[in-house]
Amino acid sequence: IIFALTLFVLVAFLSLNQSDYLLLRFIGMDKKTMYLTNLFEMLVTAVCMFVVAIIITYALDLFNFTLIHNIIKYMVWYQFVILFIVDIFIVWATTARFNRTLQKKALQGTNE
Repeated sequence: IIFALTLFVLVAFLSLNQSDYLLLRFIGMDKKTMYLTNLFEMLVTAVCMFVVAIIITYALDLFNFTLIHNIIKYMVWYQFVILFIVDIFIVWATTARFNRTLQKKALQGTNE
């Protein structure tokens, strides 16, 4: 569930920023700067979402939600690290794909 929400929020966030990045690219931002800026924004967003998801999960565990409680009682710290690494990989893959899409749209905009 956390990964689906992460992907949904990232795609929604990237869609909102698409016109901003195309404008910055149009006025002269190079590809590397655009990629690094986009990656940094997505990493910060993903880390914040991951922390909030963990806080909400433990808050629900405190209120004795049975499903959450049954999952949390078997989790150990290294599983959270693995989840975080997978989350960062999803962010990297989504950002890389988004940058390729932006490059195509920027090229289409210059050809018209």
